[in-house]
Amino acid sequence: MSTDRRIAPGPHRRHANRYDRRPDRRRRPHEVPMPPKLKTLLIWVIAIFLVYAIVTSPDRAADLVKALWDMITGAFASFGRFFASLTE
Repeated sequence: MSTDRRIAPGPHRRHANRYDRRPDRRRRPHEVPMPPKLKTLLIWVIAIFLVYAIVTSPDRAADLVKALWDMITGAFASFGRFFASLTE
């Protein structure tokens, strides 16, 4: 029996970049990962801003949500018409 065992590269190996959790991820040379704490901070800032915008101007916020919903449903309707025209 041979004692020469090779360990296949995988998620158990340490990487030079501590923010990269996926070892097989290929990144462009100029792309820099966002630190997790900064990402969490930005998510909280956006969430707080959304709550502030809804509280200070609920009518305008409702109009924006309705407009966004109309855009989304319009896009799906357009896709549906496109695929329906392909089958004709």
